[in-house]
Amino acid sequence: MTKLVSQDQDLLNAVKLATDELGINLGEAAMKAGLPPDLLGNAELFIPSQLFNCVLEAIAQDFRSPDVAVVIARHLASPSLGLPTRIMGLSRNLADALDISTQYGAFYRDTGHWQHQIGQQQLVLFKRNNNYQKRFQQRNLLGTAQMHCLLGQWLGCEYVPNKISLGISNPHPKAEEALQDFFACELEYEAERDAFYLPEDSLQQAISTSNGELLQGVIAHVHGLQEEITKGSDVVAQTRLVINQRLSFASCTLDDLAFYLKTTPEVLTRALAQHKLSFEEILEQQIAEKAHYYLTDLHAPIELIVEALMSNNPQRLNELLMASLDEQRQW
Repeated sequence: MTKLVSQDQDLLNAVKLATDELGINLGEAAMKAGLPPDLLGNAELFIPSQLFNCVLEAIAQDFRSPDVAVVIARHLASPSLGLPTRIMGLSRNLADALDISTQYGAFYRDTGHWQHQIGQQQLVLFKRNNNYQKRFQQRNLLGTAQMHCLLGQWLGCEYVPNKISLGISNPHPKAEEALQDFFACELEYEAERDAFYLPEDSLQQAISTSNGELLQGVIAHVHGLQEEITKGSDVVAQTRLVINQRLSFASCTLDDLAFYLKTTPEVLTRALAQHKLSFEEILEQQIAEKAHYYLTDLHAPIELIVEALMSNNPQRLNELLMASLDEQRQW
């Protein structure tokens, strides 16, 4: 029996293969980012996704490799963007896959949650690009490249996109050639959202990895996780759970939170106010907790922590971090 490889191990293996192909020393890349090389050498110690996002940007810039994300994607053995894409791969057809996965957007291991719309005889599968995604273009591109691989696996030769939009800046000609070879269709750069444009009849295309029995088990598992977040706890606990889930990979805005909790920003804001709290206060508390962990347990440099968590307000993150350290010392 083939041993299952974890998502982190698969990603780490792909990173190693990609950097070898590009002639980049991975240990040197880690040290340039201010991290111990072990954090890019062992899946058990693999750095949290937010810090990895920073490392990807550093590799792209320091080693002049703006196509590093698609090289990594090409080396992934089992591309996955978390539980929603596991559900999609087990569904009967793409229509079922999209309808079911939309319910579990909080569990994407990507910079944003994938959505879809239909119009003008076209299916558009997209994730909106916020400021976080624009800042971490390589990680955002990696997620889009993984979705491209997954669609190809699920639909086989029936997967023929009309066009793919990418939020990244116009690349260097060499990188553009690599992107064109990888996606093999018309590409649009500097787009407002990363998106796949497919013929509408793609919705009815059967998924080759469909497994109805296994699908029900995975849905039950994911539904249980969703229930933990949305049921049996007050709005403050729900807010903390969703923010922590998203901060493991990217960022979380009030609009994101409302989407995941199936409410509106206005209703959510009023509900939090009844507990004398705001979304911004809770977000800062959870960011401070993450920053404390990155600093004390992973010994990440403060500059990298700021870039990962609050690059728009480093002074405020420093205040939050100092308060967290003071609180620990009081204990």
